[in-house]
Amino acid sequence: MIIKFVDREKELKFLQDRYKCKEANLIIIYGRRRVGKTELLLQFAKNKAYVYFLASETGEKDNLQGIFNMLYEFFKDDILTLEKTWENLFRYLSKKKRFVLIIDEFPYLISQNKALPSVFQKGWDLYLKKSNIFLVLAGSSIGMMEEHTLSYGSPLYGRRTGQWKVESLKFKELFDFFPNYSAESIVKVYGALDSIPAYLIKYDQKLNFWENLKKNNLSKGSFLYDEVNFLLKQELREPKIYKNILKAISFGNTKFGEIMNFTGIDKSKLFVYLDTLDSLKITEKKIPLLDKPKSKKGRYFIKDNFFKFWFRYILPNRSTLEEGKIDVVVKKIKDDYTNYIGRSIFESVCEECLWSVKLPFLPERMGKQWGSFRDDGRTKTYEIDIVTLNESKKQILFGECKWQNRVNANKILADLKEKTRYMNWKKDSRKEYYAIFAKSFKKRAGCYCFDLKDIEKVFKKSK
Repeated sequence: MIIKFVDREKELKFLQDRYKCKEANLIIIYGRRRVGKTELLLQFAKNKAYVYFLASETGEKDNLQGIFNMLYEFFKDDILTLEKTWENLFRYLSKKKRFVLIIDEFPYLISQNKALPSVFQKGWDLYLKKSNIFLVLAGSSIGMMEEHTLSYGSPLYGRRTGQWKVESLKFKELFDFFPNYSAESIVKVYGALDSIPAYLIKYDQKLNFWENLKKNNLSKGSFLYDEVNFLLKQELREPKIYKNILKAISFGNTKFGEIMNFTGIDKSKLFVYLDTLDSLKITEKKIPLLDKPKSKKGRYFIKDNFFKFWFRYILPNRSTLEEGKIDVVVKKIKDDYTNYIGRSIFESVCEECLWSVKLPFLPERMGKQWGSFRDDGRTKTYEIDIVTLNESKKQILFGECKWQNRVNANKILADLKEKTRYMNWKKDSRKEYYAIFAKSFKKRAGCYCFDLKDIEKVFKKSK
């Protein structure tokens, strides 16, 4: 198992730059659970005077006692054994030299005392804002962190001196986690785990992808086996409803009306539920790149690959897995995994590659394009995997992604050019480019051609 701190240079630089400012800082750090916030904060705090406290759900009094106990262990000051109140905490810290206090899972404290943001606001105004404190409030509940620490209605609004939403890693960072894996195996890992550090470190380099999958994703009692249920219960008030929505999407119901019919949820409520899932980056609404923002062609997809994998393979096979018949499920996954990777996983890898490679123009927008057209009195549809363009230069690139070996790029290019005829964007004046992505090629064409080796080179060069 490889356990290392990967990437996060921008996040660390942000924290270090704020720390260098010799003034009081109130920093908000938030992001989805398992994304690596804690490791980021501990890496930042190295070689500094700091205390890291992880809040729990045991009660406000116990948490306050825990903070005082940790401060006493650090300062060995008997005054910290006296009355333990938030005001006494703020007063004590205000008299200290440069010191970092990290309170992780701050939402647990808020859930125990809704007035706590007001308590921290008062403590900041009366004691801390003119001190040397470097106070970090961190949390995994994105909704609660935004509402209670960042929103205009929060008592802490205007007090923070900086904030950072920690996002998932880029696909290219997986090469650092799995230096002994082939590019193809890393794409397979990405399809099962996405790029969440806490999940990636569970895989053992000595085992191949399928062995790791059996051990970590499909075995009852393993960390990842029931993780989706755990996350939904932790982050959302109505996990069963959200689970049903995700189930609908995983079954191919990607249009709003289809999801509504599958779940039976009222239209106005479904909009709210989907917005919540979008804000958590679990799902995303996509519209054709060249359509207007209010296009009625919007579709909903599961964005998070870990959730996508779970709803596609674990949930439908739950009974079989509970019986311990893992090999039966592995056989089903192997029979379908090429189709699964090719449908959207590989496309997201190719998009990231295009953002990293040097093109004849600077991409301004990138996405998928689909639509319909009339031919011989019949309505036909088309779909292009990737389209990226530069509006002012009237330049556009069309891309196709094939999760296949020995691809004939000439044939793919001819089909791709045929589909572009139905796209009217600056049709008479645009400059067109083409790109084809594949596991490997039998024949390359007169356009950009990227196989897995090329993609790996692009990512390693961009680091």
